[in-house]
Amino acid sequence: MITKKKCITCGTEFEAKRSNSMYCSNACKQKAHTQRVVHKVNEPEPKPMAVKEFSISDYEAFLSFFNCDVSEFPFEYYCFCIRSASSDMSKESRYKLADFINKKSFLDTDAIKTFYEDFGSGKFNIVN
Repeated sequence: MITKKKCITCGTEFEAKRSNSMYCSNACKQKAHTQRVVHKVNEPEPKPMAVKEFSISDYEAFLSFFNCDVSEFPFEYYCFCIRSASSDMSKESRYKLADFINKKSFLDTDAIKTFYEDFGSGKFNIVN
């Protein structure tokens, strides 16, 4: 069954042999494909900024878990150490990760400097 359709690329009317035809020719089909690809490459999807929440109550539990003082392990260190921990990781595993990272020297690295800049600019949420 032949039906009249309008090409979605160039707008001309054509006789479609199939009911789902959208283009009048292969050239129009290729042009539409190229436009989709170019549009996709030129305008990548913006990535949402991941907002990490740090909990003061988790931090206090961490301090009591390792029986240490705020002066030994400041809140910013704790946040830096657990910033990339997955949410399904148990608290004890996160604590051990933070303790392990603390034993390594990270105070002179670019990563901690960048983290302090982000932390100070409010890119992270602090919850109780």
